Amino acid sequence: MVSATASALLLGGAPGVSAADPHPAPARGAAGAAADPAPQSILQLIPLQLPLLSVLGGGLPAVGDPLAVTAPVWNLLGVSNSVVWLRDGVPIPGTAGLWSYVPTDLDAGHQVAARVTGTLLGLVPLSLVTEALGIPLPGGTGPGDPVAEAPEATSPVTVTGVGKVGSVLTAVAPTWDQTGVATTYQWLRNGTPIPQAAAPSYVVKAADVGTALAVRATGTKGDLTGTSTSTTVLGLLGDVISALTKPGISGTPAIGRVLTASPGTWSGLGIPLFTYQWYRGTTEIPGATASGYQVQDADAGQVLAVVVRATTAGFGPGLSYAVTRVAKRSSTTQLVLSTRKAPQGTRVPLRIVLSGGQPAPSGLVKVMDGSRALRSYRVRPADNGQLLVELPKLKPGPHRLVATFAGDAVREASTSAPVVLTIVKKKRKPRR
Repeated sequence: MVSATASALLLGGAPGVSAADPHPAPARGAAGAAADPAPQSILQLIPLQLPLLSVLGGGLPAVGDPLAVTAPVWNLLGVSNSVVWLRDGVPIPGTAGLWSYVPTDLDAGHQVAARVTGTLLGLVPLSLVTEALGIPLPGGTGPGDPVAEAPEATSPVTVTGVGKVGSVLTAVAPTWDQTGVATTYQWLRNGTPIPQAAAPSYVVKAADVGTALAVRATGTKGDLTGTSTSTTVLGLLGDVISALTKPGISGTPAIGRVLTASPGTWSGLGIPLFTYQWYRGTTEIPGATASGYQVQDADAGQVLAVVVRATTAGFGPGLSYAVTRVAKRSSTTQLVLSTRKAPQGTRVPLRIVLSGGQPAPSGLVKVMDGSRALRSYRVRPADNGQLLVELPKLKPGPHRLVATFAGDAVREASTSAPVVLTIVKKKRKPRR
């Protein structure tokens, strides 16, 4: 009896940022908030008993001696099994569905195995390949003639490396029982030769995810050949890709202007697919999912961020980001005097008017008399940009008044044009 080897992987995943790239605070996949979600577990076929290959009647395998394979036992009910026989890993024509097989002269000097595939509706089929039996060549042609024997591996071919997409698997040659044996290689995916993969090393591809990878070494001496097949390596998703150069934002960050995100360059194989999401501060901007974005009134004075999600077949998706700050709006400050002249001792009314879009500006306003600060006032949001105040009592003479607005979250600071208030000295009454 010969044991079987098999591997399978059923993958499931969720969107959102493997990723694991540092990003700013934006929620829902914003860069730096969290790694991309891990794959979800999915129901899968698991063999409880592997298919076994044997020689009917016992003894050693040979041309004309029937071989048989048993069906595997699965962890789930209702699994249907199909079988095909392999010669050096290649399906033998006409053997599909046969649970027994009689080796022919074509099999002499080759390895014969069976591949059993379990299928259950809704799940990925799982193939199990038995270990191979070598079918010997016939002996000499007459009494006393030496028997030519095919090379046989005294230690099998092995594979070094991890089966992640983008990584390199390397074959370590077997040890043959003869000298002068030339060794060639063929990489296998689920027991089937991979096209253009006959070198001692192999770069794992996206198509290999979830499959059993192995290498078959063929030893050739004269007209005789022997083979050795490695144990399998499971094909896995590659690491989460990362930004080799970070995304960028081009354009003038001002209201009404268009900003354009560039995705940067990424690790992994091939050209990634990119998706975008723009954020205002830490809040996702609904519908802003293109590489271009037109700056809105609400963006004034805010930090804008664009989170780029990159996906490449066979690798975990990656996240990265770029940020820019939008310029504040301009503001205008105006002083309006109720009168240009006032008698000494009068508290003159003064209106402060702030403008610069809606909602109206609010914040601290300082009124200066030349280089001297008279008083500071706070314009509240409820004042709608206007505040009526009374100046302190001023000394007689002209006073050059200027108001300075300190700015707010979305407006720049501004200074009013000067206004001149003249305080008229009281006349003393003549003594009688």
